[in-house]
Amino acid sequence: REARQRFLDALRDRLDPAQHAMARRDAPADPDALLDLACASLGGFLGVRLVNVHEVDLAAARVTVHAGHGTAGPGPGTHPIDALYGEATRARLARGETVAVRDVRDDPLTAARAAAFEARGVRACVAVPLMRDGVWVGALVLAHDAPRDWGEELPMVRVATERTWLARENARLVAALRASEESLRERLAATERSRAAGMQAVTAALAAARSVADVARVVAAQGRAAFGAFNAAVALLDAGGRTFRIVAADGAPPAYLDAWRSFAADAPVPYADAAATRAPLLIRSRAEYAARFPVLAPLVER
Repeated sequence: REARQRFLDALRDRLDPAQHAMARRDAPADPDALLDLACASLGGFLGVRLVNVHEVDLAAARVTVHAGHGTAGPGPGTHPIDALYGEATRARLARGETVAVRDVRDDPLTAARAAAFEARGVRACVAVPLMRDGVWVGALVLAHDAPRDWGEELPMVRVATERTWLARENARLVAALRASEESLRERLAATERSRAAGMQAVTAALAAARSVADVARVVAAQGRAAFGAFNAAVALLDAGGRTFRIVAADGAPPAYLDAWRSFAADAPVPYADAAATRAPLLIRSRAEYAARFPVLAPLVER
């Protein structure tokens, strides 16, 4: 018993540094490498022919076998679930129950397939289920080439399985977080490059402008491109503050321009609201636009 506890303590210490390194971000741990480390440690301590991890995809009825420790049993790779687990065994594992077989020839779960087990060098085996949110997603599997009574070893194997799976899940989550962060950094960098290119284009276009109308055309075209808008227009308020006149438009249909070339400063349109409040007017959807400015609904419903 003391030897088993020392092994569990050593396994915890071997898994924890990898987690600490990940937290420091100086040596990311490979989630699958943690499985191999734990399997090799457990196999060496128990002196069994095989320790590896099976990841189960119930929807696809497939099992992915990780290399782990030893060469008995099915090789690494993807296998049909029926080739590795009988229906009764699957049902027990799905309930979170450990399956321990002393001799594949005698156990009701394996007797009918004993020849297939022995062909792979397996005479005794254990499968400890791995669960995620209450769903069976894998198993830590041990196998030996001779009958074996697993009774006294099972509590230690279960604890080792829990520690290994927790370390692996933590590593998997951290890896996913880092991938997400890297993707976000790349998107932000691309956005910044696009923004800088847009600013350069605007600066160049404005430098070439020779009139108010030229400036308005630059603002409409570059503004539409920057925001991905379906149209953009620039309107100027006359000196008396009574009438707006559209001086540049990009993407607007001709019928819209003909009808709204000029309009009253208190017309029910976005220009009038923005001018009256002296603040940006933000509208988040076409439906909101049409509801707030029904006179312009045909423009956004086209």
